[in-house]
Amino acid sequence: MKAEGFKRAAILASVSLTAGALLFLQLTRSSSLTATESANEGGAPGVRVIAEYPPVELVELRDDHTRVWEVAREVETTHPDGNKTVDTVMSRIFEKGSGLCYRDETGNFVPSVPEWRQTPNGFVVDRCAYGLSIGKTIGPGLG
Repeated sequence: MKAEGFKRAAILASVSLTAGALLFLQLTRSSSLTATESANEGGAPGVRVIAEYPPVELVELRDDHTRVWEVAREVETTHPDGNKTVDTVMSRIFEKGSGLCYRDETGNFVPSVPEWRQTPNGFVVDRCAYGLSIGKTIGPGLG
């Protein structure tokens, strides 16, 4: 029986252009995990993922262009002699892009929210790595 391991694992890239000049590239990992239930031919161990936990963001590793996530998986290995072991395997997912985070009023990096919001003077985008403003009417241009 051949190991299928991380069957159908894929890296998806999504690109969206938001609020004028922000080019946001987000890399995410999508997987459907399956594995063998017995040892492979040739005596190699069989591996099976028995649990996958939700990703946890490592907030202390944020910067303007990076967010880092950690994922834990419980992996069962069947050895050629029939013994089984269970190990926790940790992996990291690095999300890279222009303007992923910005510094808030306290100086901490927080995820960007590139959305227009209404103010008494018009509309602004100010919760990201850049700022844009526009008046209430077509008369005033972008600020």
